[in-house]
Amino acid sequence: MTEKSILRVIREKELEMSVAIEQARREADLVLEKARREAAELVARLEEEGRSEAEAYRMHEMARIEEESKTLEAKGKEDAERIRLKGISKIPQAVEMIKSAVLGQ
Repeated sequence: MTEKSILRVIREKELEMSVAIEQARREADLVLEKARREAAELVARLEEEGRSEAEAYRMHEMARIEEESKTLEAKGKEDAERIRLKGISKIPQAVEMIKSAVLGQ
């Protein structure tokens, strides 16, 4: 081979390598862009799932609190009725005590 043909072969190989490198860069860019897109989709999906789970938890807790509130309200009413009945049962005794105190008996 002559010096020009060796240089031409080297130059052709350089061009081939340059094309191969550029092709590899483009492919890497495509892979990177696909990975970014998939990551963004995953983040969006997981955020939506998180919101959905948070809402389900909120609804569950609201139902639990509502049930607890009803239980406390019922117990309060029972306690109030028990105290009212106890008070009513002591009215005759209180009347007698007042009569005694007023009339001096």
